[in-house]
Order: sequence, then structure tokens, then C-alpha cells
Amino acid sequence: MKTSFQLGGENMTFKLREALLNHLSKLKTRVIIDLVFKAGTSSIHVGAPELTIEPLRRLFRVRMGNKDEFIVPSSSIKGAFRSLSEKIAKSMKNLPDLSQVEKLVIELHREDPKKMGLLTHDSDDPRALTMLKELDVGAEEMVALGIPSTEAEEIVSSLSKSKPDDNAKRLMDLAFPLYCPICKLYGAPSLAGKLKFYDCFTMGDHEVHFTHHAGISRSTLVSQEDILYTLEECIALGGLKTTIIADNITPGETDAKLLALTLDAILKLGLHIGARKSVGLGHIS
Repeated sequence: MKTSFQLGGENMTFKLREALLNHLSKLKTRVIIDLVFKAGTSSIHVGAPELTIEPLRRLFRVRMGNKDEFIVPSSSIKGAFRSLSEKIAKSMKNLPDLSQVEKLVIELHREDPKKMGLLTHDSDDPRALTMLKELDVGAEEMVALGIPSTEAEEIVSSLSKSKPDDNAKRLMDLAFPLYCPICKLYGAPSLAGKLKFYDCFTMGDHEVHFTHHAGISRSTLVSQEDILYTLEECIALGGLKTTIIADNITPGETDAKLLALTLDAILKLGLHIGARKSVGLGHIS
């Protein structure tokens, strides 16, 4: 099953099963990216909520040898990268060489507040159901996506409705990430990402100090007496280092372009990690 879109005079054909096979079903290429960041005099706070005793908010540490060392968990690095990539992708949707499918899934890409911020696409947008129908996903493709054959025909029937039901939304959650460059890089609930992030470690000397803060009331936008806390912060004088492994990144593909633009933006502007970014903490370059 396939559908074609006319774009810039070229006939763009999409096959869902091919998109699945070209993702990570077979390892074709692997690139190891070693990144070294300078933190300068910028303090960093990446906390450990499960170890925090209010009002003291401590740094995240792991046991290394005979002492506990501050690290930036891979999840924090990945989140910072993804947030930047999402902003860049939203500005890419008007590029002439993007397919109609890619343009729409980028526009529909979002975090679902009802699902604890999981990556998804806006299934309530009328264009989502229209695109799903045009992709013409058949029973065979659904089985390739992991849907039992006994349920596939029922889902096919549900696509004839004017509004998406739970079956249609389930199929969107499985199919759309395969065309979304953000999801292809960073993953989605139904799709492993092409990028694997590792913890970020300090290099050489670093200093730890404490700062005191007053919380802000969201209703009055002024300091609130009962929200006083102490923040443990790290200045990584020797810098930080981390590693990213990128699998099956094909030059010329949209996800490859997005990764290149993200790395270029970080080289030029740096990256923000951890807490209190709005007041200048956590800037690394």
C-alpha cells in the first residue's frame, strides 16, 4: 500500500514498511560523536529529586570509586538536544525539499500533557486523519507495525469515520513517528530513536557551592514566603564531556539535516541544561 504526493514537480512515494525497515531494523551506519563543552563561570544545577530534602536541592551524583561525583544524566542532555531540535524543525517545515507528509507531521508534533509529556502528534487536528487515510495503511503494514492481524481489519474499518476514534489514534501513534524527523532522531513511545545519549561528566577541576533563592508565586508573580530553598550548584572549570551514538543517519535525509542543524546551533550558541535556565544557569558551549 502506498500513496504519492506531488511536491516541486517531483513524485514523492511513501511506503510505510520501507520507512520502518530503513529506520533501525538493520544497522547500516554508526557515527560516534564525542562532545566537549566549556561551562566557563556558569553554574549548573541538575538535581536528584528522589534525594532532595526540601529546602535543600542537591546535585545529581553517582558513585565513582570511593566518592560521589556530579554528572549530567543522559536524559538531561537528550532533553536539551531534543528541545532545540524541535524549535529548529518547526522552522524547517517550509523548506521546499520537505515532503508534504514530513511538513505535516512536524507541524503536528507535540508533547501530550495527558500522557506525562510523551512525544506524540495532534490526532485531533482534522488534517491528521486526512493524512492517515491518504497514507493508505493496510492490514499488512499494520502487522509490520506490531498490530495483531485480528485487530488490523477493525482498524481499517474505523478509518472511514469522519472523526478519529481510538483505533485511528492508535495507528497515528505508530505510523506518524516514522515520517517525523524529530521522532526518528529522539524516539517516540512506539519508535526507538537513532540517537543514543550517554551521561555527561565533568573534566578536571570543578567547584561546588550553594546559593539561596526565593520561589515565585505563579498567581502573584512575586516572591512567596513559604518557598525558600537552597540550590547546590557546580561550576565545571575543566569543562564537560559526553558521547552520542548516531545510527543509520543518511546524508540528505530530513532527520540528518535536522541533526546537522542542531549541532551547528550548539556550536554557535551553546546549550542550556538543568534548572533555572531563565536566570542564566546551565549554559555550556
